Amino acid sequence: MAACESAKVVEIAAEIMSMATEAEAGLIPGFGGSGVSSYYSAYANSSGIAHSEKGTVAFASLGAIARIESGVTPLIFSYDIRRSLDLDLDRAVEDVANTIRVCKRTEKGSSGEHTVVMHPSAYGQLIYYTLGQAVRGDNVARGKSKLADKIGETVAPEVVTIVDDGTAPLGTNTSIADDEGVPHQRTPIIKKGVLRSFLFDTYWANRTGEKSTGNARRNTRRGLVELAPTNTVVEPGRREIGEIIAGIEHGYLIRNVQGAHSSNPESGDFSVVGNPAILIQDGEMVGAIHGLMVAGNIYDLFKNAEEVAKTPLVQLGLIGPEIVFEDVNIITREG
Repeated sequence: MAACESAKVVEIAAEIMSMATEAEAGLIPGFGGSGVSSYYSAYANSSGIAHSEKGTVAFASLGAIARIESGVTPLIFSYDIRRSLDLDLDRAVEDVANTIRVCKRTEKGSSGEHTVVMHPSAYGQLIYYTLGQAVRGDNVARGKSKLADKIGETVAPEVVTIVDDGTAPLGTNTSIADDEGVPHQRTPIIKKGVLRSFLFDTYWANRTGEKSTGNARRNTRRGLVELAPTNTVVEPGRREIGEIIAGIEHGYLIRNVQGAHSSNPESGDFSVVGNPAILIQDGEMVGAIHGLMVAGNIYDLFKNAEEVAKTPLVQLGLIGPEIVFEDVNIITREG
């Protein structure tokens, strides 16, 4: 990675673009690219802790559309990100092409409570702005978390296990230690539906009588050490996503959301646009739904988690498969 020259990075970008145009008729690459970084970090403090390490990350991304009778499909985006140059361009291109193929057809949705399959890029954003804030030790100590007094309580079905894992081999935020020199670890947040732990850095651990979970990260812009997750890992289930979708009579697949940043971190309320959103009918993905909205509360959403798919997808700061939620409030354009 450290020896990778810029010409190789350009070559990867050119390759994924070329592959995309051949993967599906009418596919138009809107943007895409690749990047490689190799970094070195070192720090020391007055407690006698000194630490240094090297890290690497590489990615290739693709965003594409296709023309349809009413205009264009939603923008379909996919990427592969790894700690090595062994990037899976085929998977990223196939993901975009297959989704574009479905989204060339436009369908009408229906408002109400429906089954929703969420891609990790969709629920990952909701977690970051709601649940992820609620399990921060500083928010717990300040009384800004609805989960503050719920350690040991059931907050989701048994199929849900969410872990903060700074040691995950595939994680983009994996390293030996946090930015205070505390070793990274695997911290179960929700284990089989039960709330198990909050996340702490040294300061807030000392304030609350807890131990640091290795979640200190220096904000390079502000120069401050803040609490932050490492890799959010959603433990996989038993069935592949194709098998799960084949058993859904009516529902929606939501690959991404817009507006998650406006969610309420204290209450967990959210209202987002699913884009792209795909109608599932009789076990088949039949076409795109334009203007679909999802509204609800993150705690109610996870209480209605029905199943977690089998194959995890590596995202930026997240590793997890698709999750199926029941009785999700959907609002669509009628008529």
